[in-house]
Amino acid sequence: MENLLFIANTVLPVFLIVFLGIFLRKNGLVDDNFVNHSSRIVFNISLPVLVFLELSRLDADTAFEFDQILFVYAGTIFSFILSWVLSKPLIQDSLSSMCVTGS
Repeated sequence: MENLLFIANTVLPVFLIVFLGIFLRKNGLVDDNFVNHSSRIVFNISLPVLVFLELSRLDADTAFEFDQILFVYAGTIFSFILSWVLSKPLIQDSLSSMCVTGS
């Protein structure tokens, strides 16, 4: 529940600004040029700064479970190696059949 509140406090202000821009544009208070520039500012400057500030306040030892991160990395590496090994015969068969039909 604490992580959900952390995410909401980080992302919710950005979405509120975006929805405010949509509301103001539909009511004719701002034009498309303003919306494009302000959206670019929000997503290229404000959001990264907000995320950086929130992450800088975070205690890494309590927020990250390094055992879980290690498990995810090991699973990713295992999946990569497994897909490479299993796809190698399939790619060779596919290439050789393409060469036969192509000539």
